[in-house]
Amino acid sequence: MTLVVLAAAIVAALALAQTILMRRFDELEKRETRQNVDRAVSALYSDFSKVNIAWGDQLTASKVVFEGDETYLALSIDETTFNTLGLNFILFVPPGFGPIGYGFDLEEGKALPVPPDLARELQPGKPLMPSAAGQAGVTGILMLSDGPILVSTYPTVISLGSDPLEGRLVFARYLDDAHVARLSQVTHLPLTLYQFDDPAVPEKVRTIEATSGSDGPNYVKALSSDTVAGYGVLEDVYGEPALVMEVDLPRDIHHQGQATLLYLMCGMAAVATVTGVVGGYVVQRSFLLRALRLSNDVVKVRTTGDLSKRVEVTGNDEITTLQMSINSMLASLEKSQKELRESEAQNRALVKGIPDYMFRIAMDGTLLEGRSAKGGNMLEPYRQLQGRMLYRPLKKYSDLTREVITRGLDHMDLALKTGETQIFEFPLSVDGREYFYEVRMMASEKEGELLCVVFDVSQRHAEAQKKEILIKEIHHRVKNNLQVIASLLYLQSTRLDDAKIMQMFEESSNRVKSISLIHEKLYKDRLQPQTDQGEVDFGAYVRDLTDALFISYGVDRSAIRLVLDTSHTFLSLDAAVPCGLIVNELVSNALKYAFPGGRTGEIRIGLYGDPDGRVALVVRDNGVGLPPDTDLEHSSSLGLRLVKMLAQQLGAEVHIDGSKGAEFKFIFFDGKKKEQTLNTSQPRQSASAEVGGG
Repeated sequence: MTLVVLAAAIVAALALAQTILMRRFDELEKRETRQNVDRAVSALYSDFSKVNIAWGDQLTASKVVFEGDETYLALSIDETTFNTLGLNFILFVPPGFGPIGYGFDLEEGKALPVPPDLARELQPGKPLMPSAAGQAGVTGILMLSDGPILVSTYPTVISLGSDPLEGRLVFARYLDDAHVARLSQVTHLPLTLYQFDDPAVPEKVRTIEATSGSDGPNYVKALSSDTVAGYGVLEDVYGEPALVMEVDLPRDIHHQGQATLLYLMCGMAAVATVTGVVGGYVVQRSFLLRALRLSNDVVKVRTTGDLSKRVEVTGNDEITTLQMSINSMLASLEKSQKELRESEAQNRALVKGIPDYMFRIAMDGTLLEGRSAKGGNMLEPYRQLQGRMLYRPLKKYSDLTREVITRGLDHMDLALKTGETQIFEFPLSVDGREYFYEVRMMASEKEGELLCVVFDVSQRHAEAQKKEILIKEIHHRVKNNLQVIASLLYLQSTRLDDAKIMQMFEESSNRVKSISLIHEKLYKDRLQPQTDQGEVDFGAYVRDLTDALFISYGVDRSAIRLVLDTSHTFLSLDAAVPCGLIVNELVSNALKYAFPGGRTGEIRIGLYGDPDGRVALVVRDNGVGLPPDTDLEHSSSLGLRLVKMLAQQLGAEVHIDGSKGAEFKFIFFDGKKKEQTLNTSQPRQSASAEVGGG
């Protein structure tokens, strides 16, 4: 009977693991596919930009000459230039003239005339030909009758004899199959380019584009069990969808997930067998069935999205504490969800409502009219000057009116000159209470007059502060729940006699603690400088994490030193969690294997970042080094496989050096900062901080 119950528990746990784990791997697959689509689209434009930068000076130095009996302009560029640049058209457009130059067919090796529809797009006022002086270069796609073409224009000066001639230099290249094939070789990605209305483009791509606009997500679709395709929409110079880039990739992440699930199945089967033999009836009654019931309750809440559901509370032990904590967290989330919906409804009503106050103001600051949505007229006449009646605010509106005019002086000229609405906010203390007002200042239809509308946004500020407190509370509760789980794992490990299983429980507990530390940093430091976006002080986090590991493994701090060089770098939560788990795994491995037989040594952890979001994480030790066959791709170690999966989640380049001890370097971009092309040069160094003995 016990074995039947254990088998049922294994099946249920595996079904839960498959639901959660495979979904995560599929999300990773979609994320990687989208990144490759973005990389292919970026390569399409960046490759073209490199051509412009590399050859712009040479083409600028080209001569514009006179030819024939009748005077006309011509651009002297030979066919070798077209082949070298890989371009179909090189043109020069001087003011008052049509495009000068010609095209070249790279496949057939013959000259091409300038298509009429391309010439029309090179007229003044078109998107590719901005009229503003000093306008920077413009690059975009045009859909011509001959097919799509990538065009780039930028201002330049070409010599006309001894005289300079200003104009715009034009590069153009057909986006044909040959160019797509070359781009595929450069990016090492199988690429296909379709027109947006091509029947081969999935209908879902056009639906996403229609509902999401130019900033909408690209689309990922599994073509088979071995291939996944990503689609990215490219817009033309008019902002309309023109082309669709398809990238076909092998489903390596999906297969890795299946392999991981298989390993998990085997591991769980082995653990369940040992547990069934050792624990038997006691483990079954006190832990497995209740844990399974708790998991099912949590899955029901997740799948239904109903936060009013609660998990069943039974017994009087650690699991009971966990059940009560989960119920408390669900209650808090339900309350916050309700408050958020009420707040959104209230904000929508405020936005749709009329302003609280309105003013008409002359350019010299004279009040012409003022009305309140609640109290009617805000002004009263007080004197007449040269046949013109002057007004002043009523006493109860005097402070508000004074602040609006005083703070709006700098915005009046801008509103009249640009015709754009100027928006600013200011606080105002009334009877010991602080209010916040939003002012929108715009030019009136009457010349020399301004219209000001004023909104009382005090409630919006109060809601923002309340939301900040709520977010901190959620992080606090998540941290407490994770600590309960870590304690539960520890207590369960004390009931086992198998040292290997006890070690597995201890390592799992350390991983949970590393995540718990992240949330502790968030709710403690969220309102500190540089963390208003939920970023984590990774230097302080690593210091706390490594201290816990040294204590957990009972390391002699005088024998193994720990040196941190994190320079107080702040990371987003999406990057901090996998980085923390990576440090946990690598430092744990170093403490267990790098210094056998009482050897002394040193462990160094470095984190370097730059303003563009590029980050380098380095973990090294000077111990006995790595085995010769160490490879993250084929490692049998659960810890190293976890490191590999976390590195993939970060989108990081991994470099391993085992020549002098062990060194792991991960180079990646923080997900919440502007992504740029990865530069693998040595990261910027900064002053290091040594932690004596860990």
